[in-house]
Amino acid sequence: MVKKCTKCGIEFPATNEYFRANKLSKDGLRFECKSCQNIQGKEYRKKNKQKVAMGKKKYYEENKNNYLERSRKWHKENRDEILKNNKIKYANNREEILIQQRDYYKNNCDKISEQNKKWRENNKEKVIQSQLEWQKNNHDKVSEIKKRWKINNQDKIIKYEQNNRDKHNKRNKKYRNTEKGILTSNNHTNKRRARKKELESSLTKYQWIECMKYFDNKCCYCGNEEKLQQEHFIALSKCGEYTKNNIVSSCKSCNSSKSNKNFFEWYQKQPFYNKQREQKILKYLNYEPKTKIQQLALNI
Repeated sequence: MVKKCTKCGIEFPATNEYFRANKLSKDGLRFECKSCQNIQGKEYRKKNKQKVAMGKKKYYEENKNNYLERSRKWHKENRDEILKNNKIKYANNREEILIQQRDYYKNNCDKISEQNKKWRENNKEKVIQSQLEWQKNNHDKVSEIKKRWKINNQDKIIKYEQNNRDKHNKRNKKYRNTEKGILTSNNHTNKRRARKKELESSLTKYQWIECMKYFDNKCCYCGNEEKLQQEHFIALSKCGEYTKNNIVSSCKSCNSSKSNKNFFEWYQKQPFYNKQREQKILKYLNYEPKTKIQQLALNI
């Protein structure tokens, strides 16, 4: 079956590949071919821009939920393809896209900030978690930013401290009594002690939290669930560094009992000695159980 286009006069096979559907016609196809219809549609849209835009807007408002569901479903199904196409598009039109983004941000700055505010309010936990993860992975970068800020804002800091000294002291006292405050104060004191002896002092708060989690928030020696302290596996007096590979979680009694003694001589004499706990400690500190030698250097 062949059908002639009434617009261009070219004959095409009478199929949906070349003609769009039309229920009113005998053969169920339109009189114009697809290419002629496309040209006609483009010309109409150029002449009636406002009318087309208003029609689209009206349709979107009437069918908003259906439209969003359809678009979400399509995006899920074609996610990889969309990302691939976007990357290619960005690589080929990088400068144009950046200019468009800057112009859009300038013209819609208030709108964007309001949208971001709303999103942060609705996703508070997500924001906090992402910030903590970023700080954890970029510890050096964070400290550099803080240092730079302090150098650039020294006058502001001095003025603030002078005007809010009492308020600041009260807040510090409250913070020092909390678990987080005790944790940070322990870190600062141990770091200062290590630096005085010119030893490595790179243990972070996050590494200490991971250490406590590894030992199930218990003393690594006796297994008690008392208040945990940062215990030097090799004592500070014997050049034990304040690093991930030399600090373990210990209760107060075990910490004072061990003191600066050698772990391998001290632990086996204790009534709470446990071989499984010993292996767990050596594994965490990267020690070879047979040779009793640490596989990694103490400094990270």
